Amino acid sequence: MDSGRCPVNPRMRANASATFAVPPGYDRLQAIVMPAYESTHLFDCAVEFEVSNDRGEVIFSSGTMTARSLPQRVDVDVRGTSSVTLSLLLGEGGTRGDFGNWNMASFAKSGN
Repeated sequence: MDSGRCPVNPRMRANASATFAVPPGYDRLQAIVMPAYESTHLFDCAVEFEVSNDRGEVIFSSGTMTARSLPQRVDVDVRGTSSVTLSLLLGEGGTRGDFGNWNMASFAKSGN
């Protein structure tokens, strides 16, 4: 795959989001999501990662991730979308100080 980097700050605080334009010719958004190290020592750490398209539709949701959750792979189709919004939401039982990482977030070309 020919990948282009998505300029995402890989660390977000709960209840934050960032919107990025989909570069022409790219049709996938890929990342690995997980609670940030700073939050994993907190017993009540709980976050949820979401990707929404330019119509406000959620095209990826991690569900609630806790300090004990394994990282999740994100690989979503962004064809027909001009922008995506990456959000970190407060998961059930979490605290406002929870953080999460969008590791290696990038747009990619699937080669189709």
